[in-house]
Amino acid sequence: MKRNGIRRVTMSDVARRSGVDLSTVSRVLNRSFENHKYAPETVERVQNTAGELGYQPSFAARALRTGKTMLLGVVVSDIANSFFGEIASSLDECISGHGYRLLISNTSEDPARQAGHIDGMLAHGVDGLIVSPSGEDGLDRAVEVGVPVVTIDRPLPGSSLPFVGLDNKAATHLLAVKLKARGYRRVGVVVPESRTDPTLHERLAGLCSALEAEDCTLSWTVQIPPADDLQKEVKRVMSDKFRTEEGLPDAVVGLSNVCTMGLLEALADCGLAWGASLGLAGIDDFSAAPLVRPSVTVVRQPVRRIAAEAFSLLLERMKNPGEGFAAATVLVEPEWTERESLPERG
Repeated sequence: MKRNGIRRVTMSDVARRSGVDLSTVSRVLNRSFENHKYAPETVERVQNTAGELGYQPSFAARALRTGKTMLLGVVVSDIANSFFGEIASSLDECISGHGYRLLISNTSEDPARQAGHIDGMLAHGVDGLIVSPSGEDGLDRAVEVGVPVVTIDRPLPGSSLPFVGLDNKAATHLLAVKLKARGYRRVGVVVPESRTDPTLHERLAGLCSALEAEDCTLSWTVQIPPADDLQKEVKRVMSDKFRTEEGLPDAVVGLSNVCTMGLLEALADCGLAWGASLGLAGIDDFSAAPLVRPSVTVVRQPVRRIAAEAFSLLLERMKNPGEGFAAATVLVEPEWTERESLPERG
């Protein structure tokens, strides 16, 4: 086959040059030789020869031959959130040795958009889907056509789809214990209102319960209404509150990274120092957290572990299509990331 007058290098060319049979070349280049024992020298010779000849795989031909596109769809709810960027990067690392490629789409928390993106990915023939769901829209279609789906970050209540995410109960318990141990007894909480993310309600309920168990007081809870720019809305709402509030709690907590970033902006806008007279912490890390001064202490999601667990569940289902799998929920333990914004109170 020629493209722009240049003949495409084929596996047959690689086989002739390297002196091995075509089936060996196919298995080595497709990374599908787990059940075949080839000498390391043979694998290296095939790979080196392919590189010298400029061999490029034809994914279309592979799809026709195997019925697999080697494409995985990743649907996230907010690609601007650094958490999802880290998830995508970690998934890309996970799949690198398995021959898959990622298709990534962003729903902007819009269920209708989610359905459209899932339909588009199914049209491209993805072999599996990893979804941070904004509701159930579109997921039933994937299940109906037999494409395995794993959900991450936020569970779907009542769903039998496998799920991997943070153990939010453990995260809020850890946060409450650390607050008490450092002498913070009165805590203010900031959380977004969300119609599509049940984890935020779970975190709020968990922290309320955990603070009560630690004999700490929830001074106030501020729920931020939905907004196109949530961080900006957090800054606006909290700036107003800080300017009009008589007396501050010992510490303020953001229950998502966007909330904590908005809190930082509001505190700076009002000329309030965090870390010394006012403790600050959050759930979910973010890129600016170690850079601001004082740097921000967080309960962190182990993103690489979440990505690895999600891919492992998906790979199992893709390798064994049609098998009945029990509903799987993997809750990953949180990590305490100690920085400067939550010092011990005298």
